[in-house]
Amino acid sequence: MIKQKDITSDINWLPGNNWFVFTFFMIIIILVAHALALFSHEYAHSFTAWLLGWKTNPLALNYGELTPINLLAQIQIDENVGYDPIFAGGHGWQAAMISAAGMLIGNGFIMVLP
Repeated sequence: MIKQKDITSDINWLPGNNWFVFTFFMIIIILVAHALALFSHEYAHSFTAWLLGWKTNPLALNYGELTPINLLAQIQIDENVGYDPIFAGGHGWQAAMISAAGMLIGNGFIMVLP
């Protein structure tokens, strides 16, 4: 009788076999998912402000400093929209639209992706 080889013993990257590799890839996946959610959120603010005429360049976010923590967690990034002139001009409803766009368009878009 021929003995059949167990192919699962050759797979060293499975979580049960190598927790370091599994943990490394989970951290990478979490950081990428966070970046996708954050940038879609911030660009939704920025593009809405641009469409309403309050911003000249929709791609001009405030990216923060080039530090390891900012590269990994994007903690200094924001939409770079000046809300003071919007309110001072009596356009509070447009400021509300810009503010709500992050959640409704940016994060809502992520929720409907397959």
